[in-house]
Amino acid sequence: MHFVPRKNHSVRWDEMNCHAGDIGCNRFLDGNLDKFQDYLIDKYGRDLVNQLIERRHSAMKLMKWEIQEKITMYKNRITGLKVIAQ
Repeated sequence: MHFVPRKNHSVRWDEMNCHAGDIGCNRFLDGNLDKFQDYLIDKYGRDLVNQLIERRHSAMKLMKWEIQEKITMYKNRITGLKVIAQ
């Protein structure tokens, strides 16, 4: 679930912007953004959440190598989680 919509590419891949959420909030309450924002403020602090909101208007285009770097990083994280789960 994304706090700032995914159409805002500048924060689309920001891990602070993406968290697990239940179907009720995500589908039927349009993200339940008031509670989502409260959760983010509790977790990261008001200043960082405000920065996230501000950055949604920034222009950002990832280069091919940056995308590949992210793919590799997340694949490694998944592999690590699989090892932990065994």
